Amino acid sequence: LNMVQLIGWTSIMIYDAMLALQELAPLSPMIWTIAIGALVILWLFIGLHNTGYVQAIVSLLLLSLTFYMGMHMIAQWPSESNLVSDGSMSFIAALELSIAMPLSWLPLISDYTRESKHPFTASLTSATIYTVTSIVMYTLGLSAAIFGGGDSIITIMMNAGLGLAGLLVIIFSTVTTTFMDAYSAGVSSTTIYNSASSKGIAVIVTIVGTIAAILYPMDDITDFLYLIGSVFTPMIAILLADYFMNRQQVQTLSAFLVRGTIWAVSVGLYHYMLHSESTVGATLPAFTMAFIITTIIGFVSKAVKVSTEVKQP
Repeated sequence: LNMVQLIGWTSIMIYDAMLALQELAPLSPMIWTIAIGALVILWLFIGLHNTGYVQAIVSLLLLSLTFYMGMHMIAQWPSESNLVSDGSMSFIAALELSIAMPLSWLPLISDYTRESKHPFTASLTSATIYTVTSIVMYTLGLSAAIFGGGDSIITIMMNAGLGLAGLLVIIFSTVTTTFMDAYSAGVSSTTIYNSASSKGIAVIVTIVGTIAAILYPMDDITDFLYLIGSVFTPMIAILLADYFMNRQQVQTLSAFLVRGTIWAVSVGLYHYMLHSESTVGATLPAFTMAFIITTIIGFVSKAVKVSTEVKQP
C-alpha cells in the first residue's frame, strides 16, 4: 500500500510541476513531464547521502520564499467582513483531507529515521518540524487562495511579484520531494522481497509516475486522499495499539490474520462514515475502533498465554 500511494504521489508531484512550467514556458506538457521525471531519476543516482548541501540550499530558498509570500499575504489581508465561504466543503471534510496527509507520510518518514543513531530524537524532530511546517503552509495556502487571486501556485507567485527565481525553487523542491517518494517506495520493496534493488525499484516507480502524469489529469486528488486515509488510518491505529498498549510484536500467522481482519473492517467503516455525512467524520471512528479492538485482543491473548503457562507442569 505504501508503494501504491508513493507511485500516486510521484505522479501528482510531476504533474503539478509540469503545470507550473507550462505557465512559465508553454511547451509540450509531455516534454516538461519527461524532463521532471528525468531530473528525479538523476537525483536518485546522485544518492541520498550526496545531496546534503543542495538540499540545505533548496530548503533555505524555500524558507525565504515562504517568508516573502507570508509577508505579502499579511499586507493584503482584508477585514473579516470581506471573508465569504461558498460552503463547497464542510470543516469535517477538509479535516479528513488534512489528516490523510501526515498519516500517509508516516511510512515514508520511517524509511528515513529507521537508521538513526538516536531514534527518539529523530522521530520527535521529524514530528515537530512536520507539524510546524504543515501549519504554516496550510495557513499560507488558504490565505493565498482567498486573497491572492487564485489557487494556482503560479498565479499566487506572480501576484507576489515572483517570476523565474520562484519557479526555479519550485522545480528543485519538486525534484527533491519526489525523490523522497521514489526512494521510500524502493525501501518498501525490500520489505516485500529481500533481494530487490531499492534504487532500481525507485527508478521504476519514477518512470511509472511519469507515464501516469502524462496519461491522466490530476487536478483533483480528493478521492486519492480519501483512499490513502482509509487504508492508513486503521493501519496506524493497529501499529500504535500493539506498540504502546500491547507492547508486543505480531509474529504468528493467526495474529496477522486477526489484525488484517480488523484493518479490513475498519477500512469499510471509514468509507461508510465518509458517505454518511457524519458530524464526527470518518478518520476518528475508524481509528478508534481499530485501536480499541486491537488493544482488547492483545490483552486477551496475553491472558490466555499466561493461563496456559500456569497450567503447564
